[in-house]
Amino acid sequence: MPGKNPANQVLDLTANVVGWGGFTHAFANTAVDTWVSMDWSSYVGIGFWYYGTGSGTVVFVDVAENRNPGSTTDDAERWSYEWTDTTAGWQFVQVLFSDLNRKDIGNGAPNDGWTGTEVFGWSLGTTGTGGSAETRYVDDFGLLERVTVIDDFESGLPSGVDANALPVGFATWGDTWNGTTVAITTTTTSAAAIAPVPGMDGTNQVLDLTSNVIGWGGFTHAFENGTLDTWVSQDWSSYNGVSLWYYGTGSGTIVFLDIVENRNPGSTTDDGERWSAEWADNTAGWQFKQIPFSDLNRKDIGNGAPNDGWTGAEVYGWALGTTGTGGNTETRYVDEMSIYGNNGNIRPLELAFAAQQFDVLEGQTAVLTVSLTTSTTEPVSINYRTAEGYAIPDRDYTPVSGTLTIPAGDTEGTINIQTLPNSKFSGDKNLMVLLSDPVNVTLGFGRRAVLTIIDDEMADPALVHDFEGFHSFLDTVGDLTMSITELAAADSNARPGQDAFEKVLTVDYDTTGGPAQFTQTFVQGQDWSAHDGLSLWYYGSNSGKAITVNLLDNQITTTADVPAADWTMVWNDEFNGLAGTLPSPNNWKHEIGDGTLNGISGWGNSEFEFYTNNADNASLDGNGNLAITMQKVNTATTDLVCWYGPCQYTSARLVSANRMEYEYGRMEARIQVPTGGSGLWPAFWMLGTNIGDVDWPQSGEIDIMEYVSRIPNEVFGTIHGPGYSGGASFGNTYDFGVPVSTTAHTFSVEWGPDEIHWFVDGINYHNASPADVAPNEWVFNHPFYIILNLAIGGNFGGGIDPNIVFPQEMLVDYVRIYQADNTSERFEASFVDNFTGWQKVLLPFDQFTRSANQPVGAPNDGLTLTQVWGYGLQLPDNTTGSFHMDWVYLDTLYTYFYPIMFKN
Repeated sequence: MPGKNPANQVLDLTANVVGWGGFTHAFANTAVDTWVSMDWSSYVGIGFWYYGTGSGTVVFVDVAENRNPGSTTDDAERWSYEWTDTTAGWQFVQVLFSDLNRKDIGNGAPNDGWTGTEVFGWSLGTTGTGGSAETRYVDDFGLLERVTVIDDFESGLPSGVDANALPVGFATWGDTWNGTTVAITTTTTSAAAIAPVPGMDGTNQVLDLTSNVIGWGGFTHAFENGTLDTWVSQDWSSYNGVSLWYYGTGSGTIVFLDIVENRNPGSTTDDGERWSAEWADNTAGWQFKQIPFSDLNRKDIGNGAPNDGWTGAEVYGWALGTTGTGGNTETRYVDEMSIYGNNGNIRPLELAFAAQQFDVLEGQTAVLTVSLTTSTTEPVSINYRTAEGYAIPDRDYTPVSGTLTIPAGDTEGTINIQTLPNSKFSGDKNLMVLLSDPVNVTLGFGRRAVLTIIDDEMADPALVHDFEGFHSFLDTVGDLTMSITELAAADSNARPGQDAFEKVLTVDYDTTGGPAQFTQTFVQGQDWSAHDGLSLWYYGSNSGKAITVNLLDNQITTTADVPAADWTMVWNDEFNGLAGTLPSPNNWKHEIGDGTLNGISGWGNSEFEFYTNNADNASLDGNGNLAITMQKVNTATTDLVCWYGPCQYTSARLVSANRMEYEYGRMEARIQVPTGGSGLWPAFWMLGTNIGDVDWPQSGEIDIMEYVSRIPNEVFGTIHGPGYSGGASFGNTYDFGVPVSTTAHTFSVEWGPDEIHWFVDGINYHNASPADVAPNEWVFNHPFYIILNLAIGGNFGGGIDPNIVFPQEMLVDYVRIYQADNTSERFEASFVDNFTGWQKVLLPFDQFTRSANQPVGAPNDGLTLTQVWGYGLQLPDNTTGSFHMDWVYLDTLYTYFYPIMFKN
C-alpha cells in the first residue's frame, strides 16, 4: 500500500458472490459482547484504501446508523454508496456522507435522515462476481475531516495596506537590519523542478519562500478584503486545526507557523494575538502537516495583544517563518493551507478562572471566581494554590491551598485569599494563583490568574529611605558591614509606631584602624529646598559618641559634561565570596516567573524559562564569578507552570532597579557565555527607570550584549525605542570568528547625551545617535538600570537544541560603572548617641556646615538644597559599635502662634 512497508496488515476479502455478499464491522465494546455506537456527526465522510480487481464487479460500502429505541435486533438504518470495480490495484476511496443513499433492507429501521450521532458499524460487499472468486484488500478505514482551503496560491499573492498603514494580503518580515533576506513568490512544481504535491500535477501553483535568516524571518497572509485596503477576520471557531503541504529542506532549521487571532476593540495597530507551533525541518521533500488548535502555544511578541485564550472566532491571518538558517539561503514550498474538522462550535465542559486578573485592596479578602463553560449533572473539583509572586507570603497575604468543589448544576465557585494591611506605601504587589488536578472536568485556558494587591497608601515624597529589603549605600569606606534586619512588633527592639513587621538597616563598624562611612549617591539631583531638616530613627547604645550626617549638594559638573577618558570607577560588584552565596540584595533584585507577573507572558518574546530567586539559578561560584544557571526541569514532577504548560527550564534575571541606577557613563561587565547548542540567550542590558510610567519601548532599552547560541560566533549590541523596537531596532553585531563561549569577554557601552558607543574587549564596533533613529524619538537621555539574565528559546533565542546538556551557565566576573567624580559640595551635621534604644533624630538644615574636606572642583556657594546628590553617615573615630537605623525623612518644622488673651 502507498506509504507502507510490506509488513503492513490489510484485510483480505475473498468472495464468490452469486447475489450479494461481504463483511460487516459491528462496533463492539472491549469484551466483544455488546454492540455499541460511535458519534461521527462532526465528520463529513469516510475514506479508505481499496485494492481493486478491475473485474467490473459492483462494490458497495454501507454505514449502519441509528436504531429504534430499546432495540434488540439488527434494525440499524443503512446508508450506502456503490461503484464499479474497473481499476486493478490500490486506490483511495473517499465518500461524503452527503453522497450516501438510504438503503432499505426490510429490517424495520428508522427513517429519520442522516445525523451520524449513532453509527453502529460499516460494511463492504459486492453483487455477483460472475461465478469467479475475487480477492480484494482494504486498509486504513477512517473518517474524513471537514476541510476548507484558505490558500491554494493559484491566484498569486495579493498585497496592499489598510487605512492604518498595516500590511494586508501577503507581506514578508524579519530582522532585515541584521542581514536577513526574505522573498516570496508563486511557482509551479514543474518550474521549481520539485516533485508535485501528492495527488496533484506539475502545473499546480505553490508558494516559494526563499530566505537567508540571521535571527528570524518569514511571511504573513493578513486576510484582506477584495480591494486590498482593509484587514479582515475569518471565523474558524467551528474547526479543529490547520493543515498544509510543506516542502522541507532537511537542513534542521526551526520552522514556525503562527495564527493571528483576536485584536483589541477599536485597534489601529497590529495587536493580533499570536498562536504558534514549530518543528525542526529535518525532512527534505513534501510532507503533510496537521496541527490541532489545541497544540498551539500563545506567543507574546510584545504587541499589546489580548490574552484571553483561543476562540478562533476572529482569525486575522497566518504566518510561516524560520529562525536562523546558518548563513545559508534556503527555499521551502507551501500549498493547500487549510482548516479542518468540525467541533460543532459547542464548547466542551471546561473549568478555568473567570478572569486572568483580579484586584483587591490591601487588607481585604480577595475573591477569585472559577467558572465552568456549562453546567453539569455531577460535581466537579479542582485543586488551587497561591504560587510565585512579588507579594510576600505572611507579610502581604496569607498563602492558601485546597480543593474547590462545584456542585452539580452550578457553574461557578470562588477562592478566597486574605491580604494583610500595613501603614506604609510599598506599591501594588502581585502573585500567581494556580489551578490543577481537575476531576470530572477539563482544565481550560485560564488555569492561572494574577492577583494584584492594591496599596491603599500614597507614596510620601518626603521619605528618603525606609530599608524595606535593601539599602542604597553603595559607596562605603572602612571596616563596616550593613544588613537588613526584620523586627516584629512584639520584639523588644521594635521601633515605636512600626507595623506588625518592619525592616531596618543594621550597621556593624570598627574605626580603630581608620575612618568608616557610607553614602548613597542619587542618580539625579533632588530638590530638598521645601523642607527644613533631615530626620532618621536611630537605635542608640548611649555611647556618648558623635555620629556625623553628610549631605552632597550641587554637583556643578556631571558625567554628561566630562569626557569618557576622565571617568573613574564609581561602583563595582566583583562577585567575590563563598560558593553558593546569593548575589547582594542591595545591588540586585530577582524578577521571577515566566513574565506574567510583569504583564508580559513569555517575557514578551515567547521565552521558555521560569526565573527563580534560588541559589540553584543565581549564586557566586567561589571563583570570583556570579553564575546565572539554566536548569532543565522534569515536567512530569514540576509544580511550576509557564505560559505554555509545565515549565521546562529555570534560570535567573537580576535587575538593579531602585538600587543602582545611572544616567550616562561606562557600563562594563566581563562575561563568559554558556557553551550549549542552539536556543540559549544570555544578555547584559539596561531599561529606562521610567518604564513603569511610559511602558516599553518609550522607556528605551540599551542592549550592551546579547548572545544567541544558534549564532555561536557573534554578539549583538542594540537599542530599542518608539518606532524602532523589536524587529525594527537599531543594532549591529561583532563577529569573533570563533565561538564566543571559548573564553570570557569584556562588554561595555560608553553612554552620554545623544550618543552610545559599544565595545567588545576594548574594540568599538557600533555607535548610535539621534540621527540613526530619526525621525523617531531618541529616548536615552535619562536614568537606566541594569539587567543580567539567561533566557532560552523565544522569538530571538530560536529553536532549542534537544541535545543541550544542562545545567548551562552564564558566568559574570564583574560589573563596573564608570562616571565622572562626584564634585558635590559637602556639608555635615552631627548628633550624639547619648540615649538607649530608638529615638527620632532631627537635624535642621541650618545646622549643617561646610565640611573641611571637599572634592576637587566642588562649588562654594552654600547649602542651596535645590540639587542634593546624596547623603550618608560618618561613624565616630577609634571605636567599634553597631546600631539600627530606619525611616530617613525630609522634615518640615512648624512654628505655632498663640493668640494673646486679655482678661478684664
